[in-house]
Amino acid sequence: MIVNEVLYKDTHALELRTKTLRAAVVPQQGGKIVSFRGTNGGREYLLQNPSKTFLPMGMQDDFVACECAGFDDMFPTIDPVSLTCEDGTELSYPDHGEVCRVPFTAEIDECSLTLRYESEALGYSYEKRFTEDADGGLRIVYRIHNHSPRDLNVLWAGHFLLNVDKGGRFIIPFGEGEDADVMFDTAGLFNAGERITLRDELLYTNWETDFPVCRKLYFPRQAPEGYISYRYPTGEEITMEFDKNQLPYIGLWFNLGYLNGAYCAGLEPASVGYDTVKNAERYGQSDVLKKGCCKEFFLKLSIK
Repeated sequence: MIVNEVLYKDTHALELRTKTLRAAVVPQQGGKIVSFRGTNGGREYLLQNPSKTFLPMGMQDDFVACECAGFDDMFPTIDPVSLTCEDGTELSYPDHGEVCRVPFTAEIDECSLTLRYESEALGYSYEKRFTEDADGGLRIVYRIHNHSPRDLNVLWAGHFLLNVDKGGRFIIPFGEGEDADVMFDTAGLFNAGERITLRDELLYTNWETDFPVCRKLYFPRQAPEGYISYRYPTGEEITMEFDKNQLPYIGLWFNLGYLNGAYCAGLEPASVGYDTVKNAERYGQSDVLKKGCCKEFFLKLSIK
């Protein structure tokens, strides 16, 4: 893998080149992947904010009003939530988590990029290391170490905002008849909190109505295999593979013209589902990072 310094819009970024793809990463904004293309350019797979300047996000800023594009890590939550720990400590997790809002240090060697962050507020260290897989895919290995004096109830989820086309289809390790839980659905086809039976047509990015649609589904069963793919009508396919033991749950978010007028979908493998640890507990899911312990997992992105 080759790493080069580049500009993304008006901000410093690092371009990662493998034999099959190139990605741009902004260390100062949570190690966010802002661009993802094939080696020779062509289609931009990640949603782009139309602003000509990069819109950085601080700890108190509105996520949607900032860049709100690309691929962010969401840790230790998706939606904002406040928690009381067993020792009585009060913790507050910001919208879309802490790590997407903070600067990382960057270390580049001959074949990798390693980004690191230390959380003073919550007491964990966070590391992500990018390398090239044998087939040219981009592999990211994560290490999250709890240095605090207390256990942390956490959620990790990917927030890969994929540009989608009408007639494209998700390929997931669940088939028709699988249970799926609806978080929200602006089209009114389903009610929030409803458990539905998966139908194949729900995996297509078709514009179902004459008005914008925003829908999110979670699968309550753990994924039997660790992958999510999206196949474009042209036959191109982007695949996210992940550690199904550490990220056993899958969320799919469809945004067809609703939020910021964009047409995109979120690929969201997660350690627990339902957007907050409190919601996850209601569905019998939890991810507790014990004090002194380290959580390690991988995620891989590839293009076919």
